[in-house]
Amino acid sequence: MKKLLLSIVALFMGVSMVNAEEYTVTIIGADQVWSATAGKQTGTKDGVTIETTRGMLGSGTQYRCYKGETFTVSVAEGNITKIEINCTASGTSEYGPGCFTDATSGAYSYSGKVGTWEGSASSISMIASIKQVRMTEIKVTYVVGTSTAPQATSLALTESSTVQTEYYESESFNPAGLLATATFDDESTADVTENVTWSFNPAELTMDTKSVEITATYKGVTASKTYEVTMKTIANTPETAYTVEEACALIEANRGLGVEVYVKGIVSKVESFNSTYGSITYWISTDGTEESQQFECYSGLNIGGEKFTSVDDLSVGTFVVVVGTMKKYGEVYEFNYNNKIVSMETTGITDVLSTEFKDGKIIENNRVVIVKAGKKYNVAGQLVK
Repeated sequence: MKKLLLSIVALFMGVSMVNAEEYTVTIIGADQVWSATAGKQTGTKDGVTIETTRGMLGSGTQYRCYKGETFTVSVAEGNITKIEINCTASGTSEYGPGCFTDATSGAYSYSGKVGTWEGSASSISMIASIKQVRMTEIKVTYVVGTSTAPQATSLALTESSTVQTEYYESESFNPAGLLATATFDDESTADVTENVTWSFNPAELTMDTKSVEITATYKGVTASKTYEVTMKTIANTPETAYTVEEACALIEANRGLGVEVYVKGIVSKVESFNSTYGSITYWISTDGTEESQQFECYSGLNIGGEKFTSVDDLSVGTFVVVVGTMKKYGEVYEFNYNNKIVSMETTGITDVLSTEFKDGKIIENNRVVIVKAGKKYNVAGQLVK
């Protein structure tokens, strides 16, 4: 009889867990649960209600909670366990998720454009106490029913491998190597590294950053750890301008690309002129040919950021030093638009000396050639035939 009773209890416990259902509701601007008129707002989708004491639906895409106002998420049944908020800006900058503070329960954190709340409550409120918050997506996970699953009571961070502490400017901290272990109310423990939400202070690293505080959040409990960091930069000077090959290697490594750098080369192709912006899209290479590694200067400006007046303002064979921010667009290595020439060098000599050479520069086959001691070199100092 005792064994039978235990079996019945176990059966009921099993049914209890089956009856606990988890739901996720995503609210986006296109759902338009708020109005476009500023004021008190409330709206519901699939049992989830979002409201603010003052805000609006802006441009049909953004749920805006004004500075100093309260934002609340609630469910008609069950408890919310997680809220993910995607914003139009990052961190604590205007419109970013870091502008929300003072969650009524659980734990709230943010990283980049994403804010995350975790805990267990039927209603959660936060205040946009720093600046206005603009949200493009609000994802709410909630549970209906009961569960016998153990509850997390604490979280600990340890190192399972070496944690990266050297970074380039504009990068974010990498938590790889950190192990998050949760302790539950039944005294059991578990590795929950794959399930935690990470946040970093500061969220974006600059050359002035000396240390970073890392916070992991799991089921409403948090753990923090601070690391000293060493910052690097790929920023250079016109005198130390990267070659095309060096620039492409940096882009491929995806290191520190948020800063302006100088790249040098010889114009190998002039592609197009944009009369609206006064810019020219052109290509450079180390030797001035189209057969070698190419680097695109997309929608570039003239010296000092001045506008070009026509496509004829830039010639193939001109040696240039250009400054801008780099990226890879598809398979193309390039400068972002609004890059500008720092210096250019061409002789204007159109005739080709073919027998005896004097020290100097000529244009031969649409490229600059430096003549020294009877031999020809390109601007990069490489011997040419």
